Amino acid sequence: MMKRYVLLFAFCMNFMHVGVASAFTLVTEIEVADSADAPMLTEAVANSSDIPGPEIIVINPDSINKTLKNPFTVEVMFKSIEGSSIDTSSFKAYYGSLNLDITDRLLKESKMTPTGFKLSNINVPNGNHKITLLVKDNMSRQCEKVLRFKIE
Repeated sequence: MMKRYVLLFAFCMNFMHVGVASAFTLVTEIEVADSADAPMLTEAVANSSDIPGPEIIVINPDSINKTLKNPFTVEVMFKSIEGSSIDTSSFKAYYGSLNLDITDRLLKESKMTPTGFKLSNINVPNGNHKITLLVKDNMSRQCEKVLRFKIE
């Protein structure tokens, strides 16, 4: 009889877990720890140019330097200058100090368009995070945007 209750409990817990699993994990706790343990690298500064390139604008969260709660949403807009267009195939996303390539994970859960993307129901472990976004236009001019945020 006790075995039946244990099996019934386990069966019910399986269904409860499925209902909660709507958000996806963008980075794991191990990846966060590895990035936190890595030495800070000096970021290369692009040479300034008289010719402007594309721009990455963070729509949501409304401030990229704020505390967030899981799950959260990121919405980004790409802006090209007149006479050029965004090359969405050039888009890259890197996590943390180690610049772990999370592009495929991000693209799998969002829809990329020439004007940007929206990613909903993101889960990351508690702590401080850095995501670097890169995109080029059809003239190979690159733009970079660093998102820093804290999850509580």
